[in-house]
Amino acid sequence: MNSYAQLITAKYVVTINANFEVFSPGAIYIVGDSIVDVGTSDVLKAKYPKASLLDYPNEILLPGLVNTHTHIAMSLLRGIADDMPLKEWLETVIWPLEKEFVNKDFVTVGSFITLAEFIRGGITCFNDMYFFQNEIAEATATAGLRAVMGETLIDFPTPNAKTPNEGITYSKQFVARWKNHPLISPCIVTHAPYSCSATLLQSASNLSKELEIPLSIHISETKTEIRSQ
Repeated sequence: MNSYAQLITAKYVVTINANFEVFSPGAIYIVGDSIVDVGTSDVLKAKYPKASLLDYPNEILLPGLVNTHTHIAMSLLRGIADDMPLKEWLETVIWPLEKEFVNKDFVTVGSFITLAEFIRGGITCFNDMYFFQNEIAEATATAGLRAVMGETLIDFPTPNAKTPNEGITYSKQFVARWKNHPLISPCIVTHAPYSCSATLLQSASNLSKELEIPLSIHISETKTEIRSQ
């Protein structure tokens, strides 16, 4: 275990403890990959005099932000036909483009672009669904971010699975590979009620219960979908 100790100080340290305390000037004491102590800078400097010091005298230090829904590899498709209704956008633009271009290299490059943007914007954790999730998880772990993620299950061939059953098999293998990883938390992912049969939705639900992991899905995305419920 890395026992490297560091004290980070800033003009403000914002917490999410029970009282949502803000320390000014504040400090965070870190050992290895764990936050050990938080408080005012003068108290922590006296308490941990041997720690390596990193000072941000004019900045605010706060917990990492969480992006609760992403397709990080799709940064390579950003801005394409973004003025279309969802159903038309998916069926006439995105799904055909994914069929033609999405592969392991595509998702790796697209993922690293988004991960760099996340780090710059203060996002340290996200929830992702897409294809070739092993490659996306590898990129995420390399970048040092946390994620809840899973392979998208859908009722037609995807770039990574010819059938829903192949997708479920891949999902099982993905969970087995990443379930105990310190940064990656696998989940089971169904695309949406309009793109998954009742059988696939039930199979995915059963699998998430069997493996004791979360289930993720698009739902209530548009006014049309909400009105039809």
